Amino acid sequence: AINPKGSPPLLQELNAVTGLKVVETSPYANHWLALDEEGKVYAGPANSGEWVSVPEDLGKVVALRVGNKLSAVRLDSGEWRAWGNTGGGVVEKINSLGPGAHDLSMDSFDDERAKLIWIE
Repeated sequence: AINPKGSPPLLQELNAVTGLKVVETSPYANHWLALDEEGKVYAGPANSGEWVSVPEDLGKVVALRVGNKLSAVRLDSGEWRAWGNTGGGVVEKINSLGPGAHDLSMDSFDDERAKLIWIE
């Protein structure tokens, strides 16, 4: 099994255990995301041991970002898509960013407080 103790996996570990060709991982204290060469996203638990789900309708993904109980991906269209703790509207704001937002960093502290920075 991948990460029986819940620590974020290394690329080599994911590739060896799953047979996937993972090209990027994005770990955080609560969970991690992994991206394979086909643009599919996988998620797993970290210290909490709680698995995180990934929306099924993402399509091809080109970048991953992870925050506290919050995940975001950049689609091949350039749009960003986020899910998880709404943190005072941060998920909605990320989902409203157009393809002009080239990169972002975010975190969600609780249901009311979050931070989001993006680069256009």
